[in-house]
Parts: sequence; structure tokens; C-alpha cells
Amino acid sequence: MRKVNYLLIGLAVIAAVAPVAFAQALPPSGEIPIITPRSWSLSDIYGWPALIFNWAFWLITIWTVGVILWTAFEFVRSSGDPAKLKGLGTQIRNIFIGILLAILAKSIPAIIASFVKGA
Repeated sequence: MRKVNYLLIGLAVIAAVAPVAFAQALPPSGEIPIITPRSWSLSDIYGWPALIFNWAFWLITIWTVGVILWTAFEFVRSSGDPAKLKGLGTQIRNIFIGILLAILAKSIPAIIASFVKGA
């Protein structure tokens, strides 16, 4: 128990000191930066679906890995009880749905690009 307290105290000290270390002021540059307005091109707009589906792929992948780990934990914790093992079927189905959604999220931008390009 004492080791855990020392660890928590150490983490609290690091958390308290870290903002001071990262709060270094930058020297003034002397000139005012000019911000030019951004013009959107058609290729930028075509890249949005790929960006959105890429984010969806990673979110679904992280969720699926979490469900896999939780299902494995529940399987170990069930210790062979048939009633508890029966409930894991739903979680295994969710794992397969997550894998299929991740594959779909990675393939949809290619499908959209093939329709747009007419290939």
C-alpha cells in the first residue's frame, strides 16, 4: 500500500510541475503575421470523405479491440459457468460487427473514388 501512495505522490508532483515546464514564453518576432484567407479547392473537398471514414475506421478499431479485451476478461472470470458463457455470445457478435464495420469504413472511400472517377 505504501508503494502505491509513493507512486501517486510522484505522479501528483509531476502533474503539478509539468505546466510550469511547458509554459515557456516565446520571444516576440517583431513583425505581425499576415493571415491569408484559405481558398478551398475541389480536391480538398474530395478528400473529406476519406478523412471522415479514416477517423471512423480508427474509432471502430479501438472500440473493437476494447470489446475483445473485455470479452476475454469476462471469459476468464466466468470460470466455465455455462450461464455466464451464454452471455458472451452477444459480445462475440459485436466483435464481428466491429470488424466488418472497420473493413467497410476502409473500403468506402475507394468505392466512392471509383464512382467519381468513372473507372
